Amino acid sequence: MKRILYLGNTLNQGTARGSAVGFKLDSLLKLTDTRASNSKMTLMHYLCKVLASKSPDLLDFHVDLVSLESATKVCIRLFS
Repeated sequence: MKRILYLGNTLNQGTARGSAVGFKLDSLLKLTDTRASNSKMTLMHYLCKVLASKSPDLLDFHVDLVSLESATKVCIRLFS
């Protein structure tokens, strides 16, 4: 997420959006919508290519998500 925020701030440098400290999760959908000028590569493709070459360990994030499905079934009661 930190790399995605950095990438977004780099692309928006010089605008009001270029110094964001966070983003909404639905903004992740824009990674596949934003295309290069040749329309062959999306921002997601670029991000994966950069991560594969500079930080390949970050592409193993799916290992951290193994318990995610079972966690969605946990019900927590909040007291006010």
